[in-house]
Amino acid sequence: IDTNGFNYIRANKYEDKTYLGCEILKKQLSTGGYRSSACLNLINKKFLDSIKLYFYPKILHEDELFTFILYLKAQKVGLYNEKFFHRRIRKASIMTSKFNRNRVDGYLTVCRELHCQLQRYNIPSTTKQLLKERIYYILQVIINNMDRTNIEYYNEIKNIITHEFKNCIPHQIYLKLKYPLIYNMFIY
Repeated sequence: IDTNGFNYIRANKYEDKTYLGCEILKKQLSTGGYRSSACLNLINKKFLDSIKLYFYPKILHEDELFTFILYLKAQKVGLYNEKFFHRRIRKASIMTSKFNRNRVDGYLTVCRELHCQLQRYNIPSTTKQLLKERIYYILQVIINNMDRTNIEYYNEIKNIITHEFKNCIPHQIYLKLKYPLIYNMFIY
């Protein structure tokens, strides 16, 4: 079902087979089929215990972190081209309500935790690239949806993004956020 931009249908988008976690994650991200909702996955509890993956407590958008790391660490991900899930979209849910400070804080926590994963040694370059791309995607969500009427808060978030995530955002976006006047001079 596609309601208000929430499309959770993945049946018949991918081949019915077993993938490496990073392989199917990359494929889903590149085709727009990735959904972070943890309830779209059946997860082996022994595997979950072995990687010590838990939901980050007391934040919104905890699925963003949980599911992404789950795929990164999974050696085997099976996909079935069947519809097992029906999503109910309701008014005043987290996803349909106004973008607020709690949502921004949750997304920033997710980015920080993904950034910690990025800083680890001995992770493949493909994994690093996926982490950078996801951090950048989430930062775009923050920037594009923030209330710009509270200039002080908006500038605070821009400073956090340009300071903490400089290596995850393209140089052009960094300039646009950090030095908007200089950026605008070069654009025009």
